[in-house]
Amino acid sequence: HYVKPNNRAHLTLKGLEGVTINGYGAEMICTETTRAITIQDCTDVAIKGLVVDYDPLPFTQGWIVDISEDKRVLTIDLMDGYPSAEVVNSPKVEIYSPKTNELTAPSYFSITIDAIGPNTVTVTKPSRWTPEWTAKMSQEQIGDIAVLSTKAEKTLPHAIYI
Repeated sequence: HYVKPNNRAHLTLKGLEGVTINGYGAEMICTETTRAITIQDCTDVAIKGLVVDYDPLPFTQGWIVDISEDKRVLTIDLMDGYPSAEVVNSPKVEIYSPKTNELTAPSYFSITIDAIGPNTVTVTKPSRWTPEWTAKMSQEQIGDIAVLSTKAEKTLPHAIYI
């Protein structure tokens, strides 16, 4: 089911007690890149089996195809089927190993993003990432997967908020 948000959340549960929602077989597709579920002032509430998805996606991802010599600049080719470079607007980048699906590096905050093509961006780490610090902490490699947020208006953070 495609669901439009109300007050920037697609589903809000408020003031419930002793409720279990059986979501098995149901898929909630969020139509805006804002919060999917807000649970507020509830006690003993459970949601079981509900599938949550977004259309459009609130993130994009791509392959790291180049890393500058000082490891501060990453070039990322965005994957087919994910939002394009023009909608990337992220304060951080998360980097995963394609082999393990685990983080390979710390989250990089306060990054600068530049679209250098319709499906290519560069991510520049802040200047506080000195060569010494970068050499010690930067574990990402060419071929790793980088995940970035996309632009959104009137959004609430976190897909599920309890």
